[in-house]
Amino acid sequence: MFGTEQKVGLFIVGTLILLGFATFIIGDMDPLGAPERKTYTAVFSDVKGLKEQAPVRMAGVEVGRVGAIRLANGTAEVELQVRSDVEIPEGAGVLIGGSGLVGDKYVVITYPGGAEGGEEGRPGVAKAEPDTLPEGSTIREKAPSQDLDDLMRTYGKVGEDVQALTGSLREMVEANREDLRRVVANVRDLTESLKQDLPPMVEDFRGTAENANDILAENRENVRQLVARLNDSAANLAEITGEIQAGNGTIGKLYKEEAVYTELETISQNLGEITTKINEGEGALGKLVSDDEVGRQLESAVAGIGEYTERVQRMQTSVALDSRYLTEQETSKSDFSIRLQTRPTRYYLLGATSDGLPTQAEDAEAGDPLFGQEEEFGSDYKFTFMFGKTWPEYGVSGRIGMLQSTGGVGMSYYPTRSLELSADLWDFGGANSGTEFDGPQSRFMARYAFLDDHLLLEGGMHNAFSEEYRSPFIGLGLRFFDEDLKYLAGSVPTGGL
Repeated sequence: MFGTEQKVGLFIVGTLILLGFATFIIGDMDPLGAPERKTYTAVFSDVKGLKEQAPVRMAGVEVGRVGAIRLANGTAEVELQVRSDVEIPEGAGVLIGGSGLVGDKYVVITYPGGAEGGEEGRPGVAKAEPDTLPEGSTIREKAPSQDLDDLMRTYGKVGEDVQALTGSLREMVEANREDLRRVVANVRDLTESLKQDLPPMVEDFRGTAENANDILAENRENVRQLVARLNDSAANLAEITGEIQAGNGTIGKLYKEEAVYTELETISQNLGEITTKINEGEGALGKLVSDDEVGRQLESAVAGIGEYTERVQRMQTSVALDSRYLTEQETSKSDFSIRLQTRPTRYYLLGATSDGLPTQAEDAEAGDPLFGQEEEFGSDYKFTFMFGKTWPEYGVSGRIGMLQSTGGVGMSYYPTRSLELSADLWDFGGANSGTEFDGPQSRFMARYAFLDDHLLLEGGMHNAFSEEYRSPFIGLGLRFFDEDLKYLAGSVPTGGL
């Protein structure tokens, strides 16, 4: 019999035998002999850590093992040892799968048509049963599979992009930090303003709605009357429409009676005949329409009228009323003048003067220096017509012509737009001077315009060359321009004309 030590040894040996047998079964090894297998060659661009004796699966079922792995022309050739009872269809492909992210790798044989049926190549639905791939054939990789390294590289690129994006955001925030502060401050101010202003606005709106309700309640009867009137108007309109359809009234007759249509047709025919005659050149109107010469003459006339109208529109007009008081003679002279600015540098000056010296001489008594000299100052009213030219670049204008019914000249200087310094000479023979002085009469004047150049303030020296009638003067004046004259002309009543 066996002793205790022998029994323990026999138990250990039996356990080792059972463990070895289980290892053969789990590793697909037959202890009595390896099963019959077919060999195929699979070509991969990268085996991604695949090892020999790794499983070969088809539709999720293990059908063989990986044999030798060798490098050929930059690709990996993997020997696939598949059970002889497994048929691989033509057009099948291979790819490398894995158990989880870090698990063992294995080869997956996929069915043709790309119907892998999932991660482990479950079969798809084929239209027809394909032929069987003969033993020793080469099976190509359908698509490079993704392993952990590929995923890590992809995640690394994503991380770089995220890092670049966050960097750009950080730079943008740094560059616009002050603007962001202002935006936040403005939003805060706006919120605070709305917090203060919104309740009163809501209250005002509530008050407005209440007022509207009160007004509607107070005028409810008026609204009803308005609706009633609208209904009456609609009824009247329907009645008028009925009258028209019945042929009553002028519009009804026009709508119903054939005679009216006949008359309208006759009028239309007459108009057609008149139009035909005009188109054929008959009559004055026909010649006007058809004759080219008449048309050219009419066009020329219209052009001339247009040119004249344009010149008139370009002409600027101003009217002035002046009254000057001669302090030595204690009398006055009043001027009414019209200035026609036909061109930017040319103008005409028309005017009339009421001279107070002849009147004062007529009323003078014995012993007065003017007594008996009423004929020496000429007429009470004197007239002016002068041609003028301006030199805007120098601020100077000159004029020549008839001044106070005698020959005269004048010149003005404009230091500023509102100030005019002028000198005028006339009556060079002294016919209207009132003395035996043969020199000209003169007027040296400073004129200041204000209130948009409408009010004139004047002062100067009259008859500066005559010792007997030399006199300072002061004066006021009014001046009106085109716009004022048009307004005044439009305000004058026409009596219904």
